[in-house]
Amino acid sequence: MAAINSSQRILAPFEGYQLKVFIQDKNAVLLLCEDDVLLIEDAGCTAQSDIQHWQSTHQQACEITLDTNQVCTVNRAESKYNAKFVCPVRNS
Repeated sequence: MAAINSSQRILAPFEGYQLKVFIQDKNAVLLLCEDDVLLIEDAGCTAQSDIQHWQSTHQQACEITLDTNQVCTVNRAESKYNAKFVCPVRNS
C-alpha cells in the first residue's frame, strides 16, 4: 500500500470492489472481488492475471483457489528457458 499512498487516484477504478492480498510462502496473491464473489485471482510471480473467475458460469467465493508453489515454480522454469532480451537500437 505504500506504493499508492501518495496517489489514491490509482485505486479509483476499483471503487466498489474488494482488493485482498495474501502471502503464500514467499509469493503474493491478489484477489479482486465484488460482493464476496471472486472475479480475478493473480499470483504476483506471473506477468498476467492467472485466473479470470468472472468468465466462469460458477460463482467462486472470494478465497484463494491457486497454489503459488505450483504456479510460481512453473513460471520460473518457463522464464529460465524462454527469456527474452531487448537490445537497444543505435541510430547511425
